[in-house]
Amino acid sequence: ISGALQDYTEKLISKWIKNILKRHKFENICLAGGVAMNVKNNLKISEQKEIKNVYIPPSPDDSSQAMGACYVHYFKKFNKQPNPLKNAYLGYQIKNEHVEKIIKKIDKKKYQIIKKNLNEKAVSMLMKNKVLARCVGRSEFGARALGNRSIIANPSNPEIKKIINEKIKNRDFWMPFAASVLDKYSKKYFELNGNTENYKYMTSCVNTKTKYIEKLKAGLHPYDNTCRPQIVFKGDNSEYYNLIKKFGKKSNTYALLNTSFNLHGYPLVNTAKDALKVFEMTDLDGLILENYLIIKKNL
Repeated sequence: ISGALQDYTEKLISKWIKNILKRHKFENICLAGGVAMNVKNNLKISEQKEIKNVYIPPSPDDSSQAMGACYVHYFKKFNKQPNPLKNAYLGYQIKNEHVEKIIKKIDKKKYQIIKKNLNEKAVSMLMKNKVLARCVGRSEFGARALGNRSIIANPSNPEIKKIINEKIKNRDFWMPFAASVLDKYSKKYFELNGNTENYKYMTSCVNTKTKYIEKLKAGLHPYDNTCRPQIVFKGDNSEYYNLIKKFGKKSNTYALLNTSFNLHGYPLVNTAKDALKVFEMTDLDGLILENYLIIKKNL
């Protein structure tokens, strides 16, 4: 039933777009509304020869109707286009003073707290197939975790999916994870349709080039090796970019498995307190919390 619905959705939306193309000539399309969350359908649209770019915003659900109304009002009132969205880091800001208060209360017998060279230590743990969480800076706006409220791991180890599902996320085995990939390596790893910037928000799906499937295996769909990538630009998130870059220099894979930092069925963590609670409740190996790396001592 699910497969039939997916097939019908892809054919129906493609038909709509072809009908519009008969009346209006255009190469670029922006999709919003709940169906725009369907990344496989977005892939099909991007593969149409007439379409050059498919853009899906970071929150293409029903909230996009209200945002669209605001855009229209702005355009009518000022007779100019609003500035485009630069990134999705628009949510709650982790403040270091709050983190420091929490750190003081942590049981030092159970946890090791690292203040210097966090990314280097984190990369060392990722290389050993440890699973880390990252709660840094502003939270992401929209449905996808984009590095600031994420669980991260080595994408080249297919067994890591089982570890994350059984010990942390409690998800069904067939549910795919995603990957955060540096912009400079995105075209090397994937068959992108359109501009690289269209893939910043994990709202589209791409085919993975055969040569790099094994490198990214844990961040791909197990059936067809497609990926729902977050292409990371240094100007959007320099700390996360540098973490992936350091991991790439050690592993020769400039990507990380990325899944949302939450328990299955619960919303993403938001505050430092949320992050520490989920960290303590699960078998996560480490937590990057703003300017600190917290590691469980029994590792």
